[in-house]
Amino acid sequence: MGFWPCSKFSRAPSCAKRRAPGGPIPITSVSTAFSLPASSDLLDGRLARLGGKESPFGREFDSLADIVSFGVAPALLVFKIVLYEIPHQIGWLIAGFYLLCGALRLARFNIAATYNLGTGTRNFTGFPIPAAAGLISSITLLIISNYETRRNSPRDMAASPWPH
Repeated sequence: MGFWPCSKFSRAPSCAKRRAPGGPIPITSVSTAFSLPASSDLLDGRLARLGGKESPFGREFDSLADIVSFGVAPALLVFKIVLYEIPHQIGWLIAGFYLLCGALRLARFNIAATYNLGTGTRNFTGFPIPAAAGLISSITLLIISNYETRRNSPRDMAASPWPH
C-alpha cells in the first residue's frame, strides 16, 4: 500500500516548481492517501490473530510494510513540500532522521514481541509509526492549506512569508 504514495512523489513537482497562480497542489491527494494503508494496517494483525495464523514472519513483513507506508512515504512528503528550500543534504538528513526513528521504533516493538518483554500488542509502548505518519501528513496538509489561503488572499499578499 505504501508504494502507491511513494510512486506519486516521484511524479509530483516540488512546491518551488508549483508557484503558478491558481494551480492546484496535487500532493494533497497523496497526503490523504495514508488513510488506506492505515486502515489495512489496523486489520491485518487482528485478522491474523483471529484466524490463529500469527507468525514471526508475518510480524516482520508487517513492519516492512509499515516502514514503507508510514516511514518512507511521509519522509518524501515532508521533503517535497517543507524541506525543498533548504540544501538537499540537510533536507534528506531531516527526512532520514524521521525514517530512522520509525525503523528503530518498529525494531523495538518486534524485539519486545519476539522475546515476550511485556510490551507486545496488548501493552503498546511508545508512539506508533502510523500515528506519526498521520501527524506528519496532517501538519503538511496544514502547511499546504496555509500556503493556498495566503496565495489566494489579496490582502495578505504583502505580509505573506511565502513567495508570490
